Amino acid sequence: MLLWFIYFFGYIEGRGNFHQVNHLVELFFSIVNAGLVLVSTSFFSWHYFNNRFTEKTKTASIEEIKDDDNYPPSIPLVFKNVYQQLNQLMQDGFYTETQLSIKQLANKLKMPEHQLRELINKYLGFRNFSDFLSSYRIPEACAQFEDITFIRKPILTITLELGYGSIATFNRTFKVQKGITPKEYRNKFQK
Repeated sequence: MLLWFIYFFGYIEGRGNFHQVNHLVELFFSIVNAGLVLVSTSFFSWHYFNNRFTEKTKTASIEEIKDDDNYPPSIPLVFKNVYQQLNQLMQDGFYTETQLSIKQLANKLKMPEHQLRELINKYLGFRNFSDFLSSYRIPEACAQFEDITFIRKPILTITLELGYGSIATFNRTFKVQKGITPKEYRNKFQK
């Protein structure tokens, strides 16, 4: 071995067929090494980002999500329980509380106010908390205006029962959402 080393590097100074074979072997191993690095980094990157951006695999199974028809897909699963509690609370008429604030609602749901605000604004798509409340209050007012059994019930009474502090606020909000005043809306259904 020592003689070959002296011959190759000392006598022919690294040139010749052995030199070319050495370069081919180095090229082969470089390509194999680069391929292994590419495959391994691609695999780990895919695995990392796939798990990072797919929160469904972290907190719930796909079957659980498919079975839940009341759960909008735009809401992250971290808000799933709060969303269900919020829905139930609103269906039970909590929106009729007078002077209801986002702080009171957050306390009732036992969650930080900023998280509730994020859920309502970012994921449910409401501009503000007032718009969120109006999405429950105005349809309830319309239902009462359309029902003949409430024909003698004053609009002010309905307004106060729905949690509005004044009839002016109610009239303004109603007109923005329906395009007509509450009185005009009621008259359409009670002729």
